[in-house]
Amino acid sequence: MEGIRIGFENLPIVAENPDRESREKMMLCSLMGGIEINSVPTGLAHAMSYPLTVNFGIPHGMAVAIVLPHVLRLMNYEEKLRRMSEVLGGDAIKKLEELIGLLGIPEKVEGLSKEQCEAFARDVMANKEKLRNNVRIPTFEEVREIYMTLRGVIL
Repeated sequence: MEGIRIGFENLPIVAENPDRESREKMMLCSLMGGIEINSVPTGLAHAMSYPLTVNFGIPHGMAVAIVLPHVLRLMNYEEKLRRMSEVLGGDAIKKLEELIGLLGIPEKVEGLSKEQCEAFARDVMANKEKLRNNVRIPTFEEVREIYMTLRGVIL
């Protein structure tokens, strides 16, 4: 939670007008995130980001940011979201969407086809390692719907 707090406070500074202090704090935030990922496997947001990175050249972190609000809503990590909301001083998902917008990360993936949404969802569902670290296993339809939302089409 401290890494989340540090990141939310300093990432806008680093993106807009970086200074030494904010960069150092983001390095600390990155270290905390790396320690966490090393001890707890990643989940659905990472699994869903890989096809966007591989097929559209979207940097991995940006691809995770694109899918993360959707995954958080779908998975409804109640306790984590409650704690994040306390740390951030407001609704965690809304704060995340605000930060994503501030950073200029797109909400949609240009050129994402319906066929790709289907194929990507199949690939995600086959990635059992990434699916097991969630509060529940999503359905193929839920994963496909997130991808379809990214292209602006709602099933």
